Formats: sequence, structure tokens, C-alpha cells
Amino acid sequence: VSNLREQNTNTEKLPLPLPLMEGILHRVVSKKYLSALFDAYDQIRVTPEHIDRNAMIWLVMQQGDCNAVATSTFMDAYLDRTY
Repeated sequence: VSNLREQNTNTEKLPLPLPLMEGILHRVVSKKYLSALFDAYDQIRVTPEHIDRNAMIWLVMQQGDCNAVATSTFMDAYLDRTY
């Protein structure tokens, strides 16, 4: 995990609340097949024009980024939506 405090002070925050653990557990328990998303952050790409704004050259989201949790939560909800 990188120290991104300086970068995070200059970042517009995403106002997305953290998910409720009970809701996550309820959704997971009700599924027939489960998948571990240990590398979820490594699967979310940084917008190409924002790569130079990172503390180091990263092509994927970093765990220390202030919006990482909100972005990951948004992507989880988007991928888990029903059609």
C-alpha cells in the first residue's frame, strides 16, 4: 500500500457510503457459486489521462487512494445489479 496522503488531499471525494456488511453476507449466502475478489483493485483500470497524476506510474487502482473503496463499492453494485 502506498502513502497517498498528499494526493488524497487534492482529490475530489466520491460521496458513496460504505456497504452494510449484513447486506453483503445475505447476498453471498444466497448464491450457489461464490467467487473471491481478492484482486478487485487490480481489476479496476485508471483512466489513461489520469495515470500521470498517480504517485507512481500505476495502470490500476491503488489501495491507498481515497476513492478506492467508493469506486470498488460502486463497481461491485454495478456488477451485482439485476437485469
